[in-house]
Amino acid sequence: MDRQAFAAYLDSLFGFTQVNRLESLLLGQIKDRGDQVKGTKILVACSGGGDSMALLHLLVALRASLNLILEVAHIDHRIRPDSGEDRGFVEEEASRLNLSLHARELSCLDGYPGGVEMQAREARWSCLKEIADQQGARWIATGHTLDDHTETVLMRMARGSGLRALTPLSACQSPRWSPLIQLTRSTLRSYLLENKTPWREDPTNALPFTSRNRWRMILKSIREECPSFDEHVWDTHRQSESTLALAEAFVASLRPQSWDLDLSTKSILFKPREWNETELAMIMNLAFREWGYLRESRHLQNLSLWVCRGLRSQLEASNGGYILSLLPDSEGMRLYKE
Repeated sequence: MDRQAFAAYLDSLFGFTQVNRLESLLLGQIKDRGDQVKGTKILVACSGGGDSMALLHLLVALRASLNLILEVAHIDHRIRPDSGEDRGFVEEEASRLNLSLHARELSCLDGYPGGVEMQAREARWSCLKEIADQQGARWIATGHTLDDHTETVLMRMARGSGLRALTPLSACQSPRWSPLIQLTRSTLRSYLLENKTPWREDPTNALPFTSRNRWRMILKSIREECPSFDEHVWDTHRQSESTLALAEAFVASLRPQSWDLDLSTKSILFKPREWNETELAMIMNLAFREWGYLRESRHLQNLSLWVCRGLRSQLEASNGGYILSLLPDSEGMRLYKE
């Protein structure tokens, strides 16, 4: 029996798997979402910050219930002079929890802080995937919270992502697993304080040199006014997801009787029918996603309006690099890029 299995056995034997309220809530969320993690090996990404420390301790508490094998990874980018202290802190905690630690030290290029942050994020994820592959871990657990979710959605909306920006981020995006995605940062801090679990604060999180940090500052006053803001946003996102899924299922059901795709020419066939702009926009969104194109909501709406007018008038036309062409024998029209 390896030490992880032995630790889980001791947990079960001495009753340590009795979970507190938050641990029970998280276990319920994992099961309700259908996260496919039970019985797998998890690499827990731990920076030493509050979110990742809460993640580590919550997964240790739920280890026996989910039959998890846990290992810890810590990536030091050496962006801050005291980052080495974070590594020592995580090493000490992993040792105390009897977990294997895989620590890596990376170097990021000097330059604009925002650029360094992006480089650090990409380098960190690349390194985590490498460690997971080496250790045979199925999932890499990250400490993304409900606060992070709200910030991400607002950033996507600001970029013009449209209705899809109002759908919740999945907890499982293989190999990334974000089990805390429905828990707020403040809830996790309370959990750490209640269990007398220390963590380290990264001072760069309060600096406004990244878009996320600036959004976080804006949201601070909103969360003070409405402490349940993030939960309400999540509920709205779940409703939007259901509505969008229903609408997309309806549009997909019209294929291929009313519309279809030609993958070889990257074109859309519209057969004779009374089309409306919303249906056309959803069809083009489905098509562009299948082809790997990303289009802003405003672009799709403008394009769908133009296509709708062309279909009604049955005239060949071109607009912004797109051509709407009549098919022979009144079989409809085809939309493709020039």
